[in-house]
Amino acid sequence: MSTKSLGIVCVHLVSGEDIIGDVHVWKGQYVIAKPVLPNVRFDPERNKFHVGLLPLRPYIGATKSVTIKADRVIYVVPVNESLCDLYKSFTVGSGRLIEISTERGS
Repeated sequence: MSTKSLGIVCVHLVSGEDIIGDVHVWKGQYVIAKPVLPNVRFDPERNKFHVGLLPLRPYIGATKSVTIKADRVIYVVPVNESLCDLYKSFTVGSGRLIEISTERGS
């Protein structure tokens, strides 16, 4: 059975978590390579959102991929270019927390 690549996307789970990664669909499951968690905060003084990335589970070391059953996924959406670039920098770089800022409502 072949896999279908979705590229770098955000997978929203029934638990409420978002996982960002390079996603492939295989046998009715989502395989998320290099999974990371978005860390979003809002700066009211500057009216900006700051988005950083965190390792999926930093206390167990680098996670190469996770497989999630389709019935645990609510939706899958592409990420914007800035977040895609941030993801690439984070996953091939040092793995340090880095972030981007976006205007509220952007």
